[in-house]
Amino acid sequence: MKIVACVEGGMSHQAAANEFGISRTAVTKMVKEKDLIAAKHEQPDLKRPRRRAATTDSEDAASSEADRKTSKSDVKNLIDAVHVLSAKRTTRPRILLAASGSVATVKVPELAVKLSAVADVRIVLTKAATFFLAKASAYNPDMYEQFQTLQLEILHDEDEWGAWNSMGDPVLHIQLRDWADILCISPLSANTMAKLAHGLCDNLLTCIVRAWSCRKPLLVAPAMNTQMYLHPATGKQLGLMREYGYDIIPPVCKTLACGEIGNGALAPVETIHDAILAALKVPPGHAI
Repeated sequence: MKIVACVEGGMSHQAAANEFGISRTAVTKMVKEKDLIAAKHEQPDLKRPRRRAATTDSEDAASSEADRKTSKSDVKNLIDAVHVLSAKRTTRPRILLAASGSVATVKVPELAVKLSAVADVRIVLTKAATFFLAKASAYNPDMYEQFQTLQLEILHDEDEWGAWNSMGDPVLHIQLRDWADILCISPLSANTMAKLAHGLCDNLLTCIVRAWSCRKPLLVAPAMNTQMYLHPATGKQLGLMREYGYDIIPPVCKTLACGEIGNGALAPVETIHDAILAALKVPPGHAI
C-alpha cells in the first residue's frame, strides 16, 4: 500500500519504481489493482453483485461462491507479488543464494547467516533442496536457530505462479534477477548442473539463471558423489558453464555423505563466503 500511497501523493510511476526497487510496469499494475489490495486488508470476504436476476437461488449461490473464490485468488496473487517485490533498496549488496538437490543443502543456513552480516539475502530452493533444508535443524541446531531468527525470504517454484495472474503482472524470476547483485548456487547438484550447462529452464532457479545478465557475477559450488563428479559429462558441463562466464567454486576431497572418500564434497562455507564477497569486491570481515 505504500507504493500506491506514494503515487497518489504525486510521485511518478518511474520514481516509485526506483524508490522501491521494482519495475515501472509493476507499479502501474499495483495502482490499477489498488482496490484488490485494499480489499485484502479491509474486507477478507469480497462480495460481488449477482450477475443475472433471472437465475435460481441455487445458481446464484454457486455463482457468488465461485466469484468469491476467484476474487480471493486474484488478491492473494497480487499481494504475494507486492510482498516479493516491494523490499526497499538499502546500501548493502543484494545476494541471491540458491540451492539444488544435494545433501550439502544442510549447510545453507550457515552460509546465509554469514552473508546476512554484510548483505541483504534471499534464498531460492529447488524442490529437492527444500527436502534437504528441512534436515538442517538436526545437522547444526545452533546455526539453524540463527537462520530461523533472520526470517529470510525463501522462494520456491510455486511462488513463480503465485506471483503471476494476468498479462502485465510481475514475473518472479525476472524480478529476482533484477533485484540481485550476485547469484550463488550452493550446492549445485549434478542434475541442476546438467540443466544449466544445456540451458534448461524448468523451475524457478533455472529460469533465473537462463535470464541472468552476463554483467553480474554468477557463482556455482558443485557437490555430488565422487563417481558422479568424475563422470565425463561433468567435465564437459563445467566447461560449458565457464564459457558462459560462471565462476566455479571447486569441490573438495573428504568423506562424503554416502560414506565414500573422494572428491565431490561441497567447498567449505568460509571458502564460498569469501568467493562471494570477492566477486562483490567486499573485503572479508567488512561490514557494510
